[in-house]
Amino acid sequence: LPILNRMAKCRLTERITFIEEVVTQNEGFENKTINDVATFWAARKDISGKEFTSNYQTNYEKIITFTVRGCKFTRSLVPNKFKIKNRGNVYNIVDISDFNNEHEWIDIRCVMVK
Repeated sequence: LPILNRMAKCRLTERITFIEEVVTQNEGFENKTINDVATFWAARKDISGKEFTSNYQTNYEKIITFTVRGCKFTRSLVPNKFKIKNRGNVYNIVDISDFNNEHEWIDIRCVMVK
């Protein structure tokens, strides 16, 4: 029953794509290509904005959590290997957690790339 309650709260309405940046060397020049790796339905939750000061400027960092169903790919995710593309924006993955260690839902915390 707890899984059903989590499913009711977790509506997978967002389409997210995991992307990978590949850098290749060609005659002394670096070529960067972005490859789509996998696409999933996810729930999106805007957690908060974090304000911080750097070099006498005030910056704002938008933190988003995506929740996806657990599968072989999502259970093997590690931060900094992939990025997420959603609504035309790209997000760095900063934290990945398995909801209640049940291997059903994976929460992925991200920050928007500027």
